[in-house]
Amino acid sequence: MRSTTTFMAVAWLAFHAGSGAAGPIRLPDGRNLERIDFERHVHALLDRQGCNAGKCHGNRDGKGGFSLSLFAASPESDFLEIARRTNGRHVNSADPDRSLLLLKATGDLQHGGDIRVTPGSWEYAVLREWIAQGARRDAGRGQIKSVQVIPRDHIFQINDQVNLKVIAEFADGAKEDVTPFCDFRVPPKEDKKAIDPVRVSRTGTVVAVKPGDVSISVVYRGQVRTMRARVAVPVAKDFAYPKVPEVNFIDREIFGQLRRLNIVPSDLCSDELFLRRVTIDLIGTIPTPAEVRAFLSSKDADKRTKKIDELLAHHLHAALLATRFCEMTDLIGVSYGAKLPRNKATQMAHGWFRKRLHENMPYDQIVAGVLTATSREGRAMDDWRKEKAALEKSDTGFDSDYAKRATLDIYWRDGGVVRPKDPLFGFRAGMRRPTEAVDAIFLEEIAERTASAFLGVNLECARCHVHPLEGWTPVDHRAFTNVFGQVRLEKVAHKFGTLEKWEQAAFARQVFLGEAPLQLNQLDHHDRTFLAAVSSNGIADASAGVVLRPRLLGGPEVNFRNDARQTLVRWLIDPENPFFARHFVNMIWQHYFGIGLADSTESFTSAHRSGNHPLLDQLANEFIQSKFDIRRLERTILLSRSYQLSSVPNETNKHDRTNFARTVPRRHGARVLTEILHALLETREDYGPGVPVGIHAQEIAHVASAFYREGYDNDYRKRILHMVHQFGRGDLVARCDSEPDLRSYRMLYGSDHVQPVIERSKRIERLRKSAEQQFDAILDEVFLAALSRLPTPEIRKAATEHLKRDWPKDRQRVVENLFWWLMNTGEFQARH
Repeated sequence: MRSTTTFMAVAWLAFHAGSGAAGPIRLPDGRNLERIDFERHVHALLDRQGCNAGKCHGNRDGKGGFSLSLFAASPESDFLEIARRTNGRHVNSADPDRSLLLLKATGDLQHGGDIRVTPGSWEYAVLREWIAQGARRDAGRGQIKSVQVIPRDHIFQINDQVNLKVIAEFADGAKEDVTPFCDFRVPPKEDKKAIDPVRVSRTGTVVAVKPGDVSISVVYRGQVRTMRARVAVPVAKDFAYPKVPEVNFIDREIFGQLRRLNIVPSDLCSDELFLRRVTIDLIGTIPTPAEVRAFLSSKDADKRTKKIDELLAHHLHAALLATRFCEMTDLIGVSYGAKLPRNKATQMAHGWFRKRLHENMPYDQIVAGVLTATSREGRAMDDWRKEKAALEKSDTGFDSDYAKRATLDIYWRDGGVVRPKDPLFGFRAGMRRPTEAVDAIFLEEIAERTASAFLGVNLECARCHVHPLEGWTPVDHRAFTNVFGQVRLEKVAHKFGTLEKWEQAAFARQVFLGEAPLQLNQLDHHDRTFLAAVSSNGIADASAGVVLRPRLLGGPEVNFRNDARQTLVRWLIDPENPFFARHFVNMIWQHYFGIGLADSTESFTSAHRSGNHPLLDQLANEFIQSKFDIRRLERTILLSRSYQLSSVPNETNKHDRTNFARTVPRRHGARVLTEILHALLETREDYGPGVPVGIHAQEIAHVASAFYREGYDNDYRKRILHMVHQFGRGDLVARCDSEPDLRSYRMLYGSDHVQPVIERSKRIERLRKSAEQQFDAILDEVFLAALSRLPTPEIRKAATEHLKRDWPKDRQRVVENLFWWLMNTGEFQARH
């Protein structure tokens, strides 16, 4: 017996189609769908309803014996699954309402998933009519050329409503409004109780709810585009937007956008705050009391500009930025052969970047030195062997001559993340010997690391399926991976003694000369290895079973007549490359503002729409025109009024965190917090054997990893990690906006991880010897050292009373309490 819902569906179709004859289907936007196409409509509808999702039939193993491609990646395989496999049980053109596709989607038959369509709906009508017409597919008719969302950006007033329109252009040149077949999503927030600035309906109607901005994801058959919705702040009728000074084009773009949103930027920050902010951002520490006094007393109108130039040239600025480069290229904890500790190899990479950043080498040249690296760099084999042997002898030392090399071959060793199967370049004791499969894993990891580091493209998902946000396919992934197919690791074995004997060995021609593919089972982790570019190799496409021709992401194919990596570099630095300059500019912007101009620094694509794309484009163009001058880029950003705004909010910008209307306080990273603590207390840390005494945390590539051999007690790591955990407590912003509570020092008082640093403080030792009548001087130095400013009259009075009362009892304890108190304020723990 047919269910009631099925009967209703048939009645509805009969009413609209008349005597069972096929007719146009009324879409929710009022248009009639005259012709139903599997790829353009049916396939899109199934994806919209969630059938192709990973938790549904898009799962690798399918669900309930029914399997669809993840994120609607393959219309061909999905058509075969629906209409041809299992003897066509899922579709019944003779009696469409008895099709399993409809019976299960409506819940008439048991279905593990939710009800996906309801009888009588337009979605049901589309599926039924397609089945009734014979469940056909015109192969390639729905091949997508482009997808456009209209409007792409829009500024709303509260309660405004906009109907989005999605236009798809297909390979045959046809354009179609596919809005009803799209899925519209507002990304979930971390705070589940937070209200989004807009609501978006299933059909693409956007309604403004409250001030703010958000990116709405629009998905059509796995293709993701975004619409940026901004809701202006409501203002009184007599509101007049104030005139705000502008320094450069950054301010013009940012303040122009703020004006359209009725958001007034905060005032310029004070000299005290500017000095502290720029010192933390550029060299990872705080200014000394003497530096604060000198800066505040200066009457030079250009003192901020001069301070920026001074700090950009500081050796610690290069060190701080070098750490970011190591993180970007995944070289924290990298391996460089079995005889060198990972932290030694990481420090070598850090030194290589640091030297070039201190010299202000153009960014394109730095990248070329990474991506075209070879170990020998054209030198004789014996010269290279001597260099490697000397390096291995100094394996516990901090310094090396590695930074003098022209290229960074460490990049081509295994990354900092230990994975179940080690990459091609060596393996660790206790693991099974590498196999040919590991070669493929290594090539893929190099491709993914390169795409992420220098393009801002996340390729990892595309190993197995179409990337859900960026549209990269497994074919794109494998073709890009094969760009690196020439790279090989050659071997120099100790057991042959001299180079001459080694060259005479049976395997020498195979490995060294590259006349045959490298056999991984010949590698021994006790042998010295080096990087070279030799014979080609590649990853096969899983579906076709053939090695794909090397191709750049969204770019041309690459031939192997020369080193393909040179072609890669030329493509990267081409002014027309949409990723290279924008990604780096976005990364630098995020360092100084806490958030990027694009929504994600790791996935710079159309799915992650830029918050201020005209500004990002202009900064990228300026960067290219300057021949990739990093310091000039930083200087432009730092000189802008936008960077120098106060963190004190006003009524219009108090809820804004994405439009750069004010500086949003943020916590220091562990490395910076470590250095600030030692700068305040005038102490230095022992990082272990081989590390120079007095070195700064910014100069060590991995602050939680000291240079030690087994048996060295690295208590510092435990202490600093515990300190960071302790300092991370409390409502930071709430405490930042008010003077510190004299009782707040108790939060960390007596900590066995921070207390040892307090006890050896040279500053505390000096201040406790002060005479009683020097209380004002004590307070001035402590506040200048900790907060880069003098105490307010109210705080000075309260603190002086505290000092007078307890000074005769225990000077050491009184001074320590002052430091504990200030260290527990949000003003100390955060960058403002």
